[in-house]
Amino acid sequence: MRNTGLVILALVVLLAGLLELMAGYAVFSLKGGQRFGLAALSEAVKARFFYQPGAQTRRDASGQEVASIFAHDDLLGYRFQSGAYTISLGQGEESYSFRLTVDAMGNRVTSFLPVPDGAKIWVLGDSIASGWINHDETSFPFLLQARLPGYRVINRAVPGYGPAQTYLQLAHQGPGEAPPAYIFLAFEDFLFDRLVGTAGWIDAISRSCTDGETAFSYPVIRSVGGNGPTVTSLAVPCHAQTDSVPASGLSQAEVQSLAQQTYRAMADQTANSHLVILYLSGRFGPEVQALFADLQQAGVSICDARPQSAVEKDSFAPLDPHPGPKAQRYYAQVASTLVATGRCPLPQ
Repeated sequence: MRNTGLVILALVVLLAGLLELMAGYAVFSLKGGQRFGLAALSEAVKARFFYQPGAQTRRDASGQEVASIFAHDDLLGYRFQSGAYTISLGQGEESYSFRLTVDAMGNRVTSFLPVPDGAKIWVLGDSIASGWINHDETSFPFLLQARLPGYRVINRAVPGYGPAQTYLQLAHQGPGEAPPAYIFLAFEDFLFDRLVGTAGWIDAISRSCTDGETAFSYPVIRSVGGNGPTVTSLAVPCHAQTDSVPASGLSQAEVQSLAQQTYRAMADQTANSHLVILYLSGRFGPEVQALFADLQQAGVSICDARPQSAVEKDSFAPLDPHPGPKAQRYYAQVASTLVATGRCPLPQ
């Protein structure tokens, strides 16, 4: 009986070790070797299946529930809708609410007090740059405005935006509008997927539709012609199979080339502004290194704003994976230091 128990115990230990090795290999191979083991596998599973925001409740300033905080935009696919909102995620003790205020121009506010109209700073990008799930006053552009009172910071970032929207925003500036002194263009390595509209990204964004929507348009760039990047508007069906959306059919090398040409075109459009790539999240892999090296040759500043320590980063996980107030404060610190001194950390 004792020998049987020892055999069973040995088998259990062996099985646990085997699971550890399998989990470690899976995470090691998928995550570039940064994490290893069952704990890393658990985090990966949560990030994939459980860190997705739950059903949202959106209320306006009067407390009335609204269907969406976005409005259709012929150029960009969609944009923020002006108004003051309270957005709630989750239910009960697991719920969280944050305030989001959008001005008459469709930009998230960067101050509750009047700001003198002077040299401008634009913040362009997606949900991380816009400060999604943070209150207005703890979003990175709001904090940047507080650090740079001599400038007027304009938050033009919108959740879900990718390089195509950014390219369009720069290509269609208002007539007679003075170019901003600085343009902080947020970058994360997953933006390569948004550039060309990979199947995974199209599937993910199709699940973000609000009640009553059946489809919406999303701009992507899959080719570059004599006049620069060619923007194609994809019709994305809501909460449905996305097989009807044309796949990009592009190789990794072709996507890399498209990214370099698109960001180079952005640099050409901003010759009268100081364009800064603000690297907010991601792995500094070969494709990112190649893109940044090309942009540096074009005179673009590259700032590594990825928080490096626990005191500089946080998130709303497991309810939502977006960076929290500490990380947003770090982004603002890096950006304001660049404006004040001309220096910022380089990615390594």
